Amino acid sequence: MIASTDSNFGNRVASLPLPIRITREQYAALSLFHRAVAAHYLERGTGEVILVDSEQNEPL
Repeated sequence: MIASTDSNFGNRVASLPLPIRITREQYAALSLFHRAVAAHYLERGTGEVILVDSEQNEPL
């Protein structure tokens, strides 16, 4: 998680990073190592990596 400062109180709050959105074409172009890492996160289903349609940018 990324910590940021709440401007009202000066407290540090955690914010989740945006997911990585990748198309099938981009996935196929990855090196074997990076494809394995992406596949791991896709299989976990936690939303860190999302496979999207190249035209719509909507999850498949």
